Amino acid sequence: DFFRKLLEYTKDEVKKNNQRLAYDVLREVMENMTDENVKNLGKIMRDRNPSGIGTYSMCNIFENVNGKKKGESFLRLNNDSKAYFRSFVFDRYKSEGKLVLEKISEKEKVILGDFCQFLNKNLKNFELNDEFQVEMTINGVTEIISNNVN
Repeated sequence: DFFRKLLEYTKDEVKKNNQRLAYDVLREVMENMTDENVKNLGKIMRDRNPSGIGTYSMCNIFENVNGKKKGESFLRLNNDSKAYFRSFVFDRYKSEGKLVLEKISEKEKVILGDFCQFLNKNLKNFELNDEFQVEMTINGVTEIISNNVN
């Protein structure tokens, strides 16, 4: 009985640790996005997460991301990379104008709201073409947040 409980406890702890590792990887990717690595998002999402039973795409990808840090990394991207990231988010949460793919957790809604708020505060610092890319992202993510009901 003792060993069975110990085994169950150990399995639970390993599972929790693997889940933390997966979210740490996603946080690192999202908060430190560059023009060089943004195009690897699709590949990263298809990679197996540390649990070994699923891919990163099965995780809430923004769950432990700091919205402000995500905003800072997004603003450092060139326009092509901004558009690529926006498409990545839209492909995950939208399909042909209807929100049908993935549900956003309540925590992710707050984080993405913080991301949009950070972008809004910094919008005036951009030239027209950059401003357009940022506004499109803000509007799209805001629509996803408001229309994605759990």
